[in-house]
Amino acid sequence: MRRFIYLLVFLVNTGVVVLMIIMAIKGRDIPAPDVSDLAVTRLSISPDENGFTYFSAAAGQLYWPDDPAFLNDYAAGQWFDHEAIGKVIAQNREALDLIHRGTALSRCIAPGIYHIDTPVPYVRDWLSAGRIMEVKVRHARLEGRYTEAVDACVTLIRFAHLIQKDAEGLIHYLAGVSIFEMGLGQARDLARDPGTGPSGLRKLAGALDEAGPLSPGLIRAIKVEYRMVVNTLDDLVASKLNAPDHDRASGP
Repeated sequence: MRRFIYLLVFLVNTGVVVLMIIMAIKGRDIPAPDVSDLAVTRLSISPDENGFTYFSAAAGQLYWPDDPAFLNDYAAGQWFDHEAIGKVIAQNREALDLIHRGTALSRCIAPGIYHIDTPVPYVRDWLSAGRIMEVKVRHARLEGRYTEAVDACVTLIRFAHLIQKDAEGLIHYLAGVSIFEMGLGQARDLARDPGTGPSGLRKLAGALDEAGPLSPGLIRAIKVEYRMVVNTLDDLVASKLNAPDHDRASGP
């Protein structure tokens, strides 16, 4: 009996030692994963070749009504006083001209976003400008100015494409996709309208073809998000992120 107890204790102790060895081996830090494919490449271009330069300048000229509900309703297809709509468009002529100049370029490189609490106030201006442009397309079409309507729609589609193509994070990408949806809605209305004509349809088709797939912009946006999270975790470890910073990063 005593031998059996000694053997049992020996086996239990041996099992515990083996288990501790296994846990020690399993508990070792694994090699850091290879995340080279998540690196974000930023293009360096001069301000006069960067659509962001013109889009930022347009934000300073943008007129946005205190109660913009009528613009949203009008863009969605509801009726509203055409004269009042025309006045809003006229008040934004300089801003829309700047956006048009920006869409003639091939890239929109926004300032780099490296931390989760980096402010991006211009995104709201992009969405507001997109709505004004959407309204302009509908207004021109309903007044029979089809060439103007098509050109404005092409500008709207290019504006959205440039924003999402070089997205500096998901907030940029989602803004670009939202504006792209505005352009698609107006393009569909123009395509259904006989007044658009073959030449107008070819312009719209060309703009949509130029925009291409949205997946590259999404891939870049996800890479930027990964970089932001890593930097934020590094700040937490280094105690560089205080309570107010955490509140801003967490949102309302």
